[in-house]
Amino acid sequence: MALPGRQRTDGSRVVVVGAGIGGVSFAIALKRQLGFQGFTIYEQATDIGGTWRDNTYPGSGCDTPAHWYSLSTDLNPYWSTTVPPQHEVWAYWKALATKYDLYEHTTFHTKVISAAWDTAQQNYCIVLEDVKTGERRDTRASVVISAQGYLVERRIPENLRDAGLERFAGPVFHSANWNHDIPLSGKRVVVIGNGASAAQFIPRLIADQSTYVVNFCRTANWFLPSIRGDYSTLQIWAFANVPFVLRLYRNWLVLVNGLFPIMRRKWRAVFGGRAPEQHLIDYIQQTAPRKYHDQLVPRYPLGCRRPILDPGYLACLHQSNVELNWNGISRITENEIHTDKGETIAADVIILSTGFVTDQYSVHITGSDGQTLSDYFAANGGPTAYLGVGVPGFPNLFFVGGPNTVTSNGSAVFTHEIAINQIVQLLRPVLSPSPSILSVAPKRAAHDAYNKRLQETLSATSWVRCASWYRAGADGNGKNFGIFPWSVWAFWWLTRRVDWENWECLSV
Repeated sequence: MALPGRQRTDGSRVVVVGAGIGGVSFAIALKRQLGFQGFTIYEQATDIGGTWRDNTYPGSGCDTPAHWYSLSTDLNPYWSTTVPPQHEVWAYWKALATKYDLYEHTTFHTKVISAAWDTAQQNYCIVLEDVKTGERRDTRASVVISAQGYLVERRIPENLRDAGLERFAGPVFHSANWNHDIPLSGKRVVVIGNGASAAQFIPRLIADQSTYVVNFCRTANWFLPSIRGDYSTLQIWAFANVPFVLRLYRNWLVLVNGLFPIMRRKWRAVFGGRAPEQHLIDYIQQTAPRKYHDQLVPRYPLGCRRPILDPGYLACLHQSNVELNWNGISRITENEIHTDKGETIAADVIILSTGFVTDQYSVHITGSDGQTLSDYFAANGGPTAYLGVGVPGFPNLFFVGGPNTVTSNGSAVFTHEIAINQIVQLLRPVLSPSPSILSVAPKRAAHDAYNKRLQETLSATSWVRCASWYRAGADGNGKNFGIFPWSVWAFWWLTRRVDWENWECLSV
């Protein structure tokens, strides 16, 4: 029965949380592989696209080869460049949603608040909220697919709140929620954070010589030389019209990128016997101003954090209307930033490029034994799943882009497809017109053995040797819940078929 004060809606057999690239990819797989139509995607925003819908800051773009950042079932011959801008990537995913009629399956302005497993009914009781009105309603579903991804909740560091961020009188916004109504021409702009987003938009901001940018930095990043290159009209024509050319080109990209060595300590002396870091140090020092060399060269090994594909950030630091500041922020007033070194910096606008909260799950999910997913993650030191897709005690709950599925050298779309293939195999007997299984969840022993081996492997890599968003905790120094420590091909091999011995199934 519906809870008092809330409406009850008829349920779909499958609920997908989020209409980003993970949710769209999963919905397409349901249609293509199972011919299944009984699903609903709930999205709290106004359109599909996830990070590509939200990140509209100047210079926003892909840092993975576009022909690998495409579904294998729906290659796009018309990418304009190797690493396309945000609007092209978003248009690609919107076109897929239209092609597969996913808008008809999607309810926008709707947030999934909670989902609780009902053992007697063998389904989830789900609470939804209309984000415009606040009205809540209930629905039920046999299967819940979490496709929210990592880059959802903007992180506002506590030290900025403590310094008095709310006192600042001018505009303040996060780079993932760019305010295009704020003119930046002729303004002194303080950018807090120096990750991938800041590296993309700062060169665009200072192209206007009247804009002065002070970029507050905390940790140096490894920069890779850009791989950007425009495709010629002839290349695009060949991709679109010559049989197998596009598929062969994509397969070549997958092969070359998928075989790149992972960052194990014993493999550090690659590239002709020189450590790969030295090549990148040379690049940083040859490209950036000499006065910043000491601060810009990282003190941690390559791979510990995701390296940045340089969009012109290092070279733009030669301009006179930008400066880097590596000091801590001690106090923020109505129009000034005060540093812990006694500096006072005037500011008209503050842009936060401070990343996302990646180790917490916003949907309150309760499993078969009454434990919440948040409590389960906390008990395991951070987000944890079997093969990145399922959790013991949470029947018919699956993750797209789940724990430890990020590969250092892979495409998120490619790893999503690999995980989705495993999930679809698991759901085939559940969603069949004549189902043989009511619910499925990984066995605890299989889950624990897999994650023990995974964490042991991670402990011998550079991924645990610095703070990063791959790791749990506010300081980013906890358990590594993000990285899959083997190659993308190993992920495919482990998930290519379901090992039913490792799954707890309730038969019809």
